[in-house]
Amino acid sequence: YNIYCDETCHLEHDNEKVMVIGGIKCPKSRRKMIIDEIYNIKKDGKIPYFTRFSAKKIAIWRSFLQFYFTFSS
Repeated sequence: YNIYCDETCHLEHDNEKVMVIGGIKCPKSRRKMIIDEIYNIKKDGKIPYFTRFSAKKIAIWRSFLQFYFTFSS
């Protein structure tokens, strides 16, 4: 398995009250397919990197969620 983790911010540097830490694992055999699909979603949504959630990009975030739940089922 490959395991990926990330956090939403750094409390002391971003002046935020809360922080979320998340992680996901994926089988090494599906790594390339997952990376390619995430790249395609980002390219279609014209987002060069992950950014904060915004209502303007809700369709893209729905695409990520749909892919995630399809992949994880």
